[in-house]
Amino acid sequence: MRDIQDIFNELEEIKQEQKRIRKDYKDMLANDGEYQLLKEAYETARAAKKDMELSIQASMGGAYERLEELAKERKALEEMLSDIAMTHLLKGESIEISDKNHNNYEPVYKISFKKVS
Repeated sequence: MRDIQDIFNELEEIKQEQKRIRKDYKDMLANDGEYQLLKEAYETARAAKKDMELSIQASMGGAYERLEELAKERKALEEMLSDIAMTHLLKGESIEISDKNHNNYEPVYKISFKKVS
């Protein structure tokens, strides 16, 4: 099995190469006149789309506000579910969840790394 530090170093090199290639790509797009015209047309259409969305949201009134409340509530419940599942896992307990159609669900755990100051 490969050393974890070697894999991390290789991953960092790949990230740096991707960063360089993305920069070159963006530079080439910035220097393409036709692309710039299309980009401006896109921005104009996007602004018009946003205006229409805001108008429709305003006409919906409370229903759209309820949608936003439900999204916040859902996020909080998903976080709570995750915390409870992690607590059960650390206690060595099994986790069994099923929906109203009797479909069973199992937890999926992910480990990621973040930079330490």
